[in-house]
Amino acid sequence: MSEVKEERGLVLRLLHIDDSAQSIALGTAIGMFIAMTPTVGFQMILVLIVCAFVPANRLAGLVTVYISNPLTLVPIYYVDYLAGGWTLGKEGMEYEEFVRLIESALSNAREAGILAQFYELFGFLGREFAGPMMLGGALIGLVLAIPTYALLVSAIRSHRRRHPKVPVVEGAEAAAGNAVSGESLTEKE
Repeated sequence: MSEVKEERGLVLRLLHIDDSAQSIALGTAIGMFIAMTPTVGFQMILVLIVCAFVPANRLAGLVTVYISNPLTLVPIYYVDYLAGGWTLGKEGMEYEEFVRLIESALSNAREAGILAQFYELFGFLGREFAGPMMLGGALIGLVLAIPTYALLVSAIRSHRRRHPKVPVVEGAEAAAGNAVSGESLTEKE
C-alpha cells in the first residue's frame, strides 16, 4: 500500500515541478521515448544530452526512463524486437527463447564495466537481434512519446487550475522567490 502512495506522491510532485507544462511534458515524452529503446545503462545520460538541446525538464525525463527497469526490461525489449522485426519483414522468435538469450547476454555482461556491458549485450545478441530491437524501440518510443506529451500538457494544466495554491517542487529558494514575486503556477503554463 505504501508503494501506491509513493507513486502517487511522485506523480503529484511531477505535476508541481516549477516549470511550464510544456517543458515537463516534453521531458516526460523524451524519457518515455528513451525508456523504450534498448539503451540500458545509458538512458539517463541520453536524457541529459537530449534535454541539453531542447527546452525540456530533465527531472521529468530522468524519472520517466525508470519505466524501463529490471522487471520490465525483457518484456519491453521483446516487444521492441518484434516491432522492429515486423517492420523489417523478419519472423521473430518465441518469448521463452528471447528471454533465454537476454538472460545469457546479461549474465555475461554483468562481469564487465557499464560500457563493456552494453557492447557485450549487443555483441552477444548480434545484428540479428540488436538491429530490430533498436528500430522497434525507436518506433514504439515515438508512438508512446507523442500522446504522452499531449496528455501530460493537458493533465498538468488541468491539475494546476484545480489546485493553484499547491507549492511547487524546486527547493526553498524557488518557493520563496515565487511567493515574493507573486508568480503562480498558472502563469507558467
